[in-house]
Amino acid sequence: MIIPWWGFALYVSAGNAIRSNLNSHYKADGVRVRLWSSLVSAVLLSPFLFIARWPENIEFYISLALGCCLVSTLSIKLLDLSAKYGGPVATLSRPFHVFFSFTLWGLVAFDDTVQMMSDPKVLTGVVAAFALATASQFSLYRNGVDLKHALKELLFVAVCGAIMSVVIKYGMIFTDGYEQALLWGCLTQTGVCVISTIRSKLRHSVKDIADRHIMKAGLVMGIMNAAVVPAVILSLRETPNPAFTSIIFMLSTVWLMIYYKFRGLDARVRPMQIAFLLLSAVILIASTHKL
Repeated sequence: MIIPWWGFALYVSAGNAIRSNLNSHYKADGVRVRLWSSLVSAVLLSPFLFIARWPENIEFYISLALGCCLVSTLSIKLLDLSAKYGGPVATLSRPFHVFFSFTLWGLVAFDDTVQMMSDPKVLTGVVAAFALATASQFSLYRNGVDLKHALKELLFVAVCGAIMSVVIKYGMIFTDGYEQALLWGCLTQTGVCVISTIRSKLRHSVKDIADRHIMKAGLVMGIMNAAVVPAVILSLRETPNPAFTSIIFMLSTVWLMIYYKFRGLDARVRPMQIAFLLLSAVILIASTHKL
């Protein structure tokens, strides 16, 4: 593939910065807005239902079904976190996510992981990148009351996210093209839409589900999902370990902090910590680009 895994990951980090902060503006109910956003993104990606070759392996569809459940749960929780605490806090599940996803994929692809980490350059780079990124991200919120209150929810998001990234990477083993990543994205968004519709109907009336504010938020988020989700899948497909993409995804915090600073909001920006977060991405890419 012409674009490396980290190229997609850098793009996703910018997209996630926007996505994670959108619901701090709309403050919409996660379940209802996810219904509309997934519907919009599924429609936008629907041409690939006809363009892409459908994989024949049953493992692809089992992974897809599990992925739909995880995406639905995770995205709703992230939307609620963004509305409750703001975008930057919602991104702080990443350090936990990195640890859990590295461990889980290490168990799935044990021999490959051992071989990869036996290279001193790779081992040093990965450990240094993780240490720098984790320390930098949490130091931005070292004294944040919001973080203390959100910690339990962040751990839940991290575990779900780690499992989801491993499931996606495993499912993409059975694909052989760019179009199939977009097919996965469309089918996932369709499944999430169905799940969110059922959950919404159990909690809300039709009038509340069709609330104008909710639909507007869903439209904007759906367009963003369609632009970002395929890149997430392609990055996970190509990366040696899902944890590597998660480290690059941490740059979402940098872009959000810059945005907050530009808007004159309380971003608690510390230039040194942001520099370390950027350095962690550079170290990771430099130490793993030949894998």
